[in-house]
Amino acid sequence: MKPESAALYLIILMSALAGCSGESGQAPAPSLPTVDSRTTTLQGSFQTLNHRPANDQTALPALITYRTDLVPPGAKVTVRVRTAGKQTSVTMTTKGLNPGRMYTAHAHAKPCGVDPNGSGPHYQNVKDTVRPSVDPAYANPANELWLDLMIDANGLGETTSNVSWIFREKEANSVVLHVGHTKTAAGVAGTAGERIACVTTEFGR
Repeated sequence: MKPESAALYLIILMSALAGCSGESGQAPAPSLPTVDSRTTTLQGSFQTLNHRPANDQTALPALITYRTDLVPPGAKVTVRVRTAGKQTSVTMTTKGLNPGRMYTAHAHAKPCGVDPNGSGPHYQNVKDTVRPSVDPAYANPANELWLDLMIDANGLGETTSNVSWIFREKEANSVVLHVGHTKTAAGVAGTAGERIACVTTEFGR
């Protein structure tokens, strides 16, 4: 056999063996990225502080009522936070609040305190440099977390808010219930009156 014929025969033989092995010779396709998802849930009952001094921050309950006529002690709440990719869904379910009443809640920066104002300002995805933030460009339901809760005749309520961002770690630590509806006009945007109850829960991952 001539040398060039032998070389051609060897190339054909190696190609046939590679085909029999079932290997294509191509690198495997990269795996598709998975969506980062998480669900956290807090459940509990509202408690009073029994007239504690404002400087006493020891062993505070996670759920505090400041107005027992509007949020009775023992009323129950569940806060469920779901994240997927860059989307967040927060659902609040309540039992035992005043029938026929509308409650408004917002995510706040700090944990609940003895002082109703201790929970700090609203959490904002894009922070307003002016405090308190009452500019509709920042104080709005797309940049903050607003929950409007209507209580039925049996004292039950449920509401969900969806936003196109996720909470920054350790920067949102409570849900605060307010006495009134959330305003949207310039100069008062984001305000909803007196803070009547508070739920300490960490939103950030």
